Amino acid sequence: MPEQKIVVIGSGTAGLAAANTARKADAKAEVTVLSTEKHPPYCKPSLACVVRGTVSVPEEIAIYPSRTLESKNIRLLANREAFAINTKEKTVKTRDTSTNRERQLDYDALVLAVGGHDLVPSIEGANLANVYTLQTFDDALRIYETAGSEKSAIVVGAGPIALSIAESLMKRKIETTMIVRSRVLRTLIEPDLSAKMLERIEAAGITCLLNTEIEAIGGSRNVEYVTVSGKKIATSVIVFGTGIRPSTELAEQTEIEVGKFGIQVDDHMRTSVPDIYSAGDCTETIDFVAKKRTYMPIGSIAAQEGTIAGANAAGTEMRTDGFLRIQADNLFGTEITSIGHNSETARALGIEANVSELPSCVRAKSHYCLAGKYPATVKIITDQKDIVIGSQALGRRIATQERFMLFRAIRERMEKEDLVRFLQPHK
Repeated sequence: MPEQKIVVIGSGTAGLAAANTARKADAKAEVTVLSTEKHPPYCKPSLACVVRGTVSVPEEIAIYPSRTLESKNIRLLANREAFAINTKEKTVKTRDTSTNRERQLDYDALVLAVGGHDLVPSIEGANLANVYTLQTFDDALRIYETAGSEKSAIVVGAGPIALSIAESLMKRKIETTMIVRSRVLRTLIEPDLSAKMLERIEAAGITCLLNTEIEAIGGSRNVEYVTVSGKKIATSVIVFGTGIRPSTELAEQTEIEVGKFGIQVDDHMRTSVPDIYSAGDCTETIDFVAKKRTYMPIGSIAAQEGTIAGANAAGTEMRTDGFLRIQADNLFGTEITSIGHNSETARALGIEANVSELPSCVRAKSHYCLAGKYPATVKIITDQKDIVIGSQALGRRIATQERFMLFRAIRERMEKEDLVRFLQPHK
């Protein structure tokens, strides 16, 4: 029987997870990963370190050095863009982005892990020089180089990426202003925790303009100012960190079904076309709590989806009962953990949520040390049946064991009372 050919389009978290799992499932398969970048696959959350200047070459944040993929017998084709899929003949047309040379690849199974692209509002002046997004290593390098010769910068957005960019610029003594449409970390934490983070951000010297948006960007060739609430604010650099949307253009050229939130998949990460799978930021996510389709462009979920897609592409059986977001960030000297839903994301999926704070007496006595030497504010989110559907923690340090405990409470559908009892010291 001939070796099966598995092609993975995309070299991010989902794509690499798919390739690795496919290789483990089928040691003889020909596994090929297509990457639009010239650099070895790297950890995108670490791009803020490039902006800060603590990382200068992609190898320092590489997920896998090229030799590691070679040792796994996974072929990585760099500078290779997939621009057409023939689902009947099972072929992918590719273009070398450095030479424009085209090449066709055959596949027996295909994994789409093409990720997402940054959201940039359609506003006047968005095409001026020194307006950036942070999607690639080269983006980060350009921001680093440009910001180093300028005195001020504006960061648009208030999610983890936007905050990490602002913190990196602040560390370089660049006067930084954040333009925030609503509040800080809106989809991760509750409003009172958001207010605490805002205090830390402003204490670091960053100006935050809340409940506002950029109306226009002005300048002759380079950015010179932005207009906000009718007023001009001088600036030399703008970085948009306002989120991403799924890259579905390749799938839309085929019979593959694309839904409201991305490429539609079933519980095996199969698309509507046989032998084609999808994973990562281009894909709709099935939420574990609500059992509804949504969009969660998060690395931990991309890795899980890629693992399932790669396993099934290689002919094994793996499925999901839904994905649960778990996110941990360290920003402005504060550890932020968000697991499952906050009240806002729950209500967006039709779940009426209740929010309560884990009593300090429970945290202090807990054998899981949720407070102890490093105090943390811990929120518990429950549905109308008092089932735990989310949790958040804000503090100086939160251990992996603590995060796992909160994650487990949601996965096991614990009631809040049972969780509090579980936290108490064993007698």
